[in-house]
Amino acid sequence: MASFSVSPSVERRAVRLDELRMKPECAGKRLIVGVAVVSQPEGSVSKKILLLKRITKEDEYPDMYELPGGHAENEDATILDDVARELREETGLDVTRVVSEFDEGFEYTTKKGISKQFNFLVEVAGKGEPEVVMNPEEHQAYAWVANEEELENYPMSTEMINTVKHVLAAVSYKE
Repeated sequence: MASFSVSPSVERRAVRLDELRMKPECAGKRLIVGVAVVSQPEGSVSKKILLLKRITKEDEYPDMYELPGGHAENEDATILDDVARELREETGLDVTRVVSEFDEGFEYTTKKGISKQFNFLVEVAGKGEPEVVMNPEEHQAYAWVANEEELENYPMSTEMINTVKHVLAAVSYKE
């Protein structure tokens, strides 16, 4: 049972994973989530989103930055449970609310096959800028990014850059 709330706009994703995998747009694809975490440090007017840097020995996209996330596993009842599990595993942060799904997601191909990524904006426990505890088997660094101009400092795939820009615009990060 989920220990987080879900906004009405995201309730349509609260379907069993086996049902989601049967939908034509998902059939035969690995289901992946990207999780946008927003922070607003105390006393700051600027909001930031969290990026993680993949480890060097990763088979796919080594040393690249990304949103936290990962693939749905059999233990996940829904894709939203995957959001909470992956964020906890990769950052130590606990989802309190899945706020929205943003953009149409994207597909990409790796050695493991075709993946369909769904992207979600979440709220996490705590206030201000939460303390991130990375899983060193997956990531080597993290950064809080406040605007598009900063993105040039963080290598990312084209799809991920577009997704992060979408998040930044959607939550009014522009000053």
